[in-house]
Amino acid sequence: MLVKLGADLSVMFGTPVFVRKSFLDAAANVQLEEAIRRRMAEGHGVQVSNVGGWQSRPDLMAWQEPAIARLGAELHQAVKQFLLFGRAAQDKEPKLWLAAWANLNRPGDYNILHNHPGQDLAAIYYVKAKVTNGTGGHLELRDPRPAAGFCNFPKLFSAGPLQLAPEPGMLVMFPSWVEHMVHPHHGAEDRISIAINIKLMDFEG
Repeated sequence: MLVKLGADLSVMFGTPVFVRKSFLDAAANVQLEEAIRRRMAEGHGVQVSNVGGWQSRPDLMAWQEPAIARLGAELHQAVKQFLLFGRAAQDKEPKLWLAAWANLNRPGDYNILHNHPGQDLAAIYYVKAKVTNGTGGHLELRDPRPAAGFCNFPKLFSAGPLQLAPEPGMLVMFPSWVEHMVHPHHGAEDRISIAINIKLMDFEG
């Protein structure tokens, strides 16, 4: 797919990334944090890409807190916007399958480089995060083009990794095959996020 930038210049093999701040408000984040801490206190956690920290089971979208339902509704609209990138508007609403889990990282915790096979999109919502100089905790997205860094000027073609500093209320969404990681968190406060797998069940691409 070509994305036109001008009369003579287009982008091919572009990788879209969706970043929206203030996706949910502070009150919703308080409710989400309380829900996550309750589950953590019950001890129902797993270990997948996390080194240290706590990760919930991938059933977060079934939790009964109102903020979870609101997150799902807002996410549906964000996915629709993502899918329409460079395309004509669609009359039919996309049908989604969602699986989500909470992550709580304390100082020194991180997530190894990974992707989400078998899915279509991946998203991360930040419930609680504060990144300042020296505290780490950045989200890093890797260039999915294996040979992009072989040229003499890799910055010209955006071949280096993209690092994003998270903040409360921010949503990041990208194709699920993009490799990503979370740098070690060294802040004084817990870093809490929600990771989401998105599968398109009915979409005319």
